[in-house]
Amino acid sequence: MKLLKNKFVFFLVLFCLVAGILYGGRFIQTNRSNSKSASYVLKKEDLIQKVIVYGLIEPARKTIITAPYRGYVKKIFVKLGDLVKAQDPLATVVSSLGSSEQNFPLRAPFPGRVVHVEKKEGEFIKDITAADASEYIMRIDDQSRMYVLGAVAEGDRVKIKENHQATISIFSLPDLKLKAVVRDLSLSPKERLSWDRSAGVEFPVRLEILQPTPELKSGMSVLVEIVTARRDQVLALPHQYLLKENGQFFVLTPAQKKIPVEVGLMSDEKVEVKSGLSEKDTVMAVDYFQVKK
Repeated sequence: MKLLKNKFVFFLVLFCLVAGILYGGRFIQTNRSNSKSASYVLKKEDLIQKVIVYGLIEPARKTIITAPYRGYVKKIFVKLGDLVKAQDPLATVVSSLGSSEQNFPLRAPFPGRVVHVEKKEGEFIKDITAADASEYIMRIDDQSRMYVLGAVAEGDRVKIKENHQATISIFSLPDLKLKAVVRDLSLSPKERLSWDRSAGVEFPVRLEILQPTPELKSGMSVLVEIVTARRDQVLALPHQYLLKENGQFFVLTPAQKKIPVEVGLMSDEKVEVKSGLSEKDTVMAVDYFQVKK
């Protein structure tokens, strides 16, 4: 019985190996056939190079209103969402709720909107020297201008310049698309406590949102597409139709002959062909199994 069981396992393993070899060969042959038959006819089109940036929406300025000393919030003069002017009273703090001491209100340092009220009247608050990230009375945002703060990889930093145009997509508002422009590009990467080769180098970038809408809120996550270069009506070829050898680019004719080409601007999907081909020329997808030397 044990012998029969061992034979069954042996033939089962043998069958799986043979089936795998046959299927793998068929898969490779299919890929070769598909790659060989895939052709592309060159045409002129607009080619746009973009850099993708993920970031957060930030106001022009923001500040938190903290207590000048340990005590209690006696009076709050504003509520969430209020617009305030510079020097408007915001709140008063006293050392004891039962004291009759004269106190002066904390005032808005600049015009803005009350976006967060952390404390209530009568609540205890620590002084500013002992405050942690949550120990404040309220936050004021200057929303006269809105920005996106993000970071770009070292390779993309060299492509971006000030005043480059961009399109913003807000994750929580998928139907809203806004225009932006690059305002600030850091001249050095973000500081890191320790070197991590896998983390890569990132340079901070700030974009101003043009014509922001009331739906925008500080801290919203966005995706930014920065247009770094554009070529109108040029010959463009998908990447899979290009072969690179020893720093030179080639394409394959229907006869599988290699022709050298000069390339220019590269986008995520296509490459500008500057010379070596003409409009309506046909090229084949690169088959790395059958490329002729």
